[in-house]
Amino acid sequence: MPQDIRDFADLPAPGLARPDDLIEDLGDGLLLRRAREEDIEAIAAFQAVVQADPPDFERYEHIAQWVRQLMDGSHPSARARDFLLVHDTQRELVASSLCLLRHQFAYDGVEVAAGMPELVGTHPDHRHRKLVARQFAEVHRWSDEGGDWMQVIDGIPWYYRQFGYEMAAQRFGGRIVPHADLPKKPVAGLRVRAARPGDEKFIAEAFDHGMQRYRLTCQRDQAFWGFELDGRRAFTTQTRFFRIVETESGEPRAVFNHVPILIENGHTWTPFLEVAAGTSWKPPLMAALHDLREIGTELAVAGECEHAGAGLVLGTDHPAFDVLGHVGKQRRPYAWYIRVADLPGFLLHVAPALEARLAHSIFEGHDGTLSLSFYRTGVRLRFEKGRLMAATPWRPSTEEVGDAAFPDLSFLHLLFGHRSLGELENAFPDVQVKEAALVEALFPKQASFLMATS
Repeated sequence: MPQDIRDFADLPAPGLARPDDLIEDLGDGLLLRRAREEDIEAIAAFQAVVQADPPDFERYEHIAQWVRQLMDGSHPSARARDFLLVHDTQRELVASSLCLLRHQFAYDGVEVAAGMPELVGTHPDHRHRKLVARQFAEVHRWSDEGGDWMQVIDGIPWYYRQFGYEMAAQRFGGRIVPHADLPKKPVAGLRVRAARPGDEKFIAEAFDHGMQRYRLTCQRDQAFWGFELDGRRAFTTQTRFFRIVETESGEPRAVFNHVPILIENGHTWTPFLEVAAGTSWKPPLMAALHDLREIGTELAVAGECEHAGAGLVLGTDHPAFDVLGHVGKQRRPYAWYIRVADLPGFLLHVAPALEARLAHSIFEGHDGTLSLSFYRTGVRLRFEKGRLMAATPWRPSTEEVGDAAFPDLSFLHLLFGHRSLGELENAFPDVQVKEAALVEALFPKQASFLMATS
């Protein structure tokens, strides 16, 4: 195992605790409290070091810049008090810290408020003391009290399962297209330019049009796109360079982005690409890929990589790959961690989506109940004339095993369209289903797309 050689020496000290900040005295000189603006530099410097990766553990200044923007009041949806820290008052340092970001998602068009724990880190000297677990309990409380129906995290393998999360929505799947396979010539009649203030209306429209193909999505209004184009600090973890494909007369046809700080194995990252409604995909896609080839050439000249290809991390079901055919190499997707604390409440909240699926199936106008077992707990759904009238907690027993049983948190894969019922049955022998047709009608497989940047 590589040695942790991160240098935490000479980092700024956090501010003094105030009574209204303090959440809990954890003992041994450790205070759990909410952050404030006086803590910005201490937390920014801490995160720049604690998030560094082996083997060199080089400080991530782009992380520090992101923390500053999240905390200094210039971000549209985050403030300093969205951060927690464990203050080591004996050594005057940040022992551990994380934050809670807020998002509005949509589940088949139904608005779903969501919380997103982020920037989770603990000083090596303070690990294995359950400091992260205590902070997660606190931000889960914030999130639940704030009306969030779910929480999501993009994080390291396995770790967040211990806090009630399951990796249940695809992340960063797609296709790697080598530099040599990118179009060498521009597309006649189209040009590509940097997005600028004033483009947010088109970007919002193209984004909303594209999101209709997905199960779980982020909602982004014009104000957010305006922040992306003109409000975000340069060189943060979340900085994206947005590009517009347009006709020679200036009519926009597509929007895409690339991430300046992510160059992996000789390719840039493009996590977003959408075309305008009513636009054929191939011409603007080829124009975007040619532009990414030019960007890769510029990066090579700058010495950042050798002829960068394009990492189209758009999700494996993106329409661009129907156009590309077999060009490039598949990139195995990762996944978003998802937590749903109140599953009966969530199912009732998204009832319009479930009812719409029934209405377009052989179960239109369905009457009856569906008992979903999670072995120790369960939920019973009651339908009348195709309407979900109730979703109530239910406890399975030897005498009453229910209509479908899912171990642990595996049902979340079905709920969010990450896996089909057949795929779950193949992966988990203890997925047991009597009412397969009804379950499949309610919870078909469908891709999600969470552009959960903040």
